[in-house]
Amino acid sequence: MKRMGFAVCVLAFVAVGHARESDAGARLNALGREYLEAFWAFHPFRAVHAGLHVYDGVMPDRSEAAIDRWVEYNRQVMVRIVSIDALELNADQRIDRSILKYAAAGELFTFAELREHRVKPTMYDVGWGVLSLIRRDYAPAEQRMRAVTTLLLQVPSYMRQAQANLDDQLPSVFVRVSLKSLRGSADFIRSDVANAFPSVDDRAAQIRLKAACVAASDAVASYADHLEQEKLPSAHDRFAIGADAFGKMLRLTEGLDIALPRLREIGEADLKRNLARAREIVERNFPGQSVADVMALMARDVYTAETLIPSIAKQAESVRQFLIDHGIITIPSEVRALVTETPKFARWATAMMSTPGPFERNSTEAYYDVTPVDPNWSEQEQREWLESFNRHVALNVTVHEAYPGHYVQFLHANRAPSDIQKAFTSYAAVEGWAHYAEQMMVEEGFQADSPLYELGQLQDALLRNCRFLCAIGMHTEGMTVEQATAFFMKNVFLGELPSRLEAERGTFDPGYFKYTLGKLQILKLREDYRKANGKTFSLRSFHDKLLSRGMPPVEVLRAYMLGPDAGPSLR
Repeated sequence: MKRMGFAVCVLAFVAVGHARESDAGARLNALGREYLEAFWAFHPFRAVHAGLHVYDGVMPDRSEAAIDRWVEYNRQVMVRIVSIDALELNADQRIDRSILKYAAAGELFTFAELREHRVKPTMYDVGWGVLSLIRRDYAPAEQRMRAVTTLLLQVPSYMRQAQANLDDQLPSVFVRVSLKSLRGSADFIRSDVANAFPSVDDRAAQIRLKAACVAASDAVASYADHLEQEKLPSAHDRFAIGADAFGKMLRLTEGLDIALPRLREIGEADLKRNLARAREIVERNFPGQSVADVMALMARDVYTAETLIPSIAKQAESVRQFLIDHGIITIPSEVRALVTETPKFARWATAMMSTPGPFERNSTEAYYDVTPVDPNWSEQEQREWLESFNRHVALNVTVHEAYPGHYVQFLHANRAPSDIQKAFTSYAAVEGWAHYAEQMMVEEGFQADSPLYELGQLQDALLRNCRFLCAIGMHTEGMTVEQATAFFMKNVFLGELPSRLEAERGTFDPGYFKYTLGKLQILKLREDYRKANGKTFSLRSFHDKLLSRGMPPVEVLRAYMLGPDAGPSLR
């Protein structure tokens, strides 16, 4: 398929950027349409996931020249956004203007500040790009099969771009983590993708697909071999982005200007509250035992490998009904989230949600992916996995991922009034909502007769507290992976292996502190909104309004819901 012409979008800047337009709203709308076209052209995998199937079979161009053009384009877009007076816009246009600013700033932060294309090998993992084409039945199988074949034929050249882009020396933890993901993708392409279209009765097309799968799988595996053989021996232990970049991340992607010592104080206070509540539950319901003892008791209440996924599917329906019965939030669709097995290349996560994109018209399936027990694991590994995903934690994960977490969140966001609001999201708003939902459901009486359920919710909250504090520590204060591992073990009551995995994630995902950040921002917004509305406050109307304009930074939602003088979401 023809690669979308990003150069055309850059040239459009010359024409549009110098035109005299009398209406600020018209200029913003034109810029928004142009930026979306440029964004999808640069990120075609995200476009397909969003439901824009004109990008089916299009591989990202990650050549040095393409990245340089993209960085320069985003710099120019920032200038153009500032030139549009927000006071001349209506309320939704002001939201769009803010979202565009954060989107362009985020791209600059990723490619110009952090240079992730130089240091993160997993940026070039093609697994997600292929999955969107085989999983959703948005077009005839023959059409999707041709798009997959076209995409896979481009994988070898894409892997060459990846190798050319990476720095000579990389952080060792980045290399180690990428190897599992990439080898999983290679296996996924060779096995699952090669057999993804059994209904297509075209022998020549099936042969072409399988040949493309072999070539693509070999290319991904060769890329992984290159990392293991060439990059790992010379890798170093430096991964911290530094205090300056951490502060920029807060300002440029979430709109928060807050001193890091104060941010740490906020995180420590939430950790202290959650630990105190966990001790209170244990003292009241399990006298004479420690929190660690009861956490261990909770971990032994497990599903079997065979019943894990069907049991979670039943859980999801019961949680959904609770939302309806208690009028907590509007659920915009009768389509249920399907509980399925996590794709092989993504099984580093316990569970995840894949909803239909905002521009998807034909495929409304939503997948709540749960990572199953691997039959190749040892008996001890299988037991540890089931214990980490015990009945109480699994129920809290369902709240986070499906109801009223990410699934309901994206159902609302997909109905936002503008394409800009539908297309771009904030890490803190997305994960903050799902984490807030966990605490909110406890507050509203969900599983009120089960102290172990609330304890499971608190364990997840403590996990996010530790992510918050370890992200700050590892990236701005010299905390080591070993120190972060010990911090997780002490405060989340986890074993060494899951604690180390959490610490390692923080090295390449410094933004994972935003789960707690977003939760705290939403809690403060809810309290301020309650005060502003007095007796007319309704939790359901608060939730519906909060999610009605997509998932921009909470600072943007705060101004929308409380007015421009609402003040910051954290102090």
